[in-house]
Amino acid sequence: MVVVDAGNALFRVPGVGDEAARARAAFVLGSMGKLGTFAIAAGERDMNLGTDFLRATAEKAKVKVLSANLLGKDGKPLFPASAVATLNGVKVGFIGATRPGPVMAAPGVQGGPVVEPVLAAAKKLRPSVDLLVVLAAVPRPDALQLASEAKESVDLIIHSHEGRGPGPAQRGESSFLVPAGERGRHVGRLDLSLSGKGAFVDLKELEREKQMVEMVSSQIATVSKRLVAATDDKVRQELKASLATLEASKKSHQQAAASGAGARTLKLEWLALGPEVKDDPQLKAEVEKIEPPGRASD
Repeated sequence: MVVVDAGNALFRVPGVGDEAARARAAFVLGSMGKLGTFAIAAGERDMNLGTDFLRATAEKAKVKVLSANLLGKDGKPLFPASAVATLNGVKVGFIGATRPGPVMAAPGVQGGPVVEPVLAAAKKLRPSVDLLVVLAAVPRPDALQLASEAKESVDLIIHSHEGRGPGPAQRGESSFLVPAGERGRHVGRLDLSLSGKGAFVDLKELEREKQMVEMVSSQIATVSKRLVAATDDKVRQELKASLATLEASKKSHQQAAASGAGARTLKLEWLALGPEVKDDPQLKAEVEKIEPPGRASD
């Protein structure tokens, strides 16, 4: 398992960096380090105290910060564009991307265009990795544009920015756009099988297609019974037309359900961190030092 974060996890809103926010951000990033987080994208809400704070705190936590398009005052990249993790012999490349435009809390620092630098980093990594993932701390339109233009250059785009909640993986032309959840309220687990070939197939989509085959098969059985019992020619013609439509629909869903044969597959699942998930007493005590009980938090 590789633990990563698509960015925007350290501060609640852009630009707020008081002492309470500093303590919270340091605690969050330190906790990521304890969890063995391999890398995070440099998100806008991660730089409320500037890029030096982010770099120093991440280095202390032993977490890599990535961004292919975040530029300093001199126009040079502030963080590495990518990093490669090896897990059980599988090489996974990660590329970071930051929201384009000026960074509110870091004068002179700005995110450049997203697509070109990400694709340039992907071109360098692609020949040497088995899986290529973009950690995209960018607005959704930019993530959608990247998914459209990247094609087979990348496999997965994990997206954060607007505080969107959990949802399904969204298929692009040759890659999947995967939501990152919202502010620690959920934990996402993405299971991948790399034994197949070609573009990834979502196992949940296949499950839905199989359910549709069963549902349409039931409808076909019902219409067939009505056809046998029907005596009026007009009704029989209408039932035959319905039956033909249903048969075509069943065939289409069967083909979709079989599309996973020999393909690489993914399955995204979410765990909501509600009251039923027990707190770790030691961790809870540390959190309450920063945010005492009763204080509004998210």
